Amino acid sequence: GSVLAGVQFTPKFGSGYEFDYFTFSGSAVGPTDDNFYSFGGWFWYDFTPKFGVALRAEYLEDKTGFGTGGLLGFPANTGGNIYGVTLTLNYKPSPNIKIQPEIRWDGTDVTAGFDGSRSRVILGCGASYLF
Repeated sequence: GSVLAGVQFTPKFGSGYEFDYFTFSGSAVGPTDDNFYSFGGWFWYDFTPKFGVALRAEYLEDKTGFGTGGLLGFPANTGGNIYGVTLTLNYKPSPNIKIQPEIRWDGTDVTAGFDGSRSRVILGCGASYLF
């Protein structure tokens, strides 16, 4: 299940929240029963109609690795916690286009973590057409 919510504090300042809880019973892959969850929040501020910034933080707990083992650079059959912080710039050159360059830091308590490292930095960019 998932819960998504948000609060628009002012016309320029808003927030969003998410909580996800997953439970599996009788799975043919991995443990027959397992649970894992994640939660996060983000805040954004629009300095002008064309330029804004957002900050997002997330946490995922997967004690057995059922949902993350073998994914995201994680070793298979390894459980642990993942946490991250992302800073995103929001640029809207026109009312229907949004360009979002971002920098993200991820960490984990899994020793072999992300392809052998306990943290990583990711640079990315997204582009959206807004209907």
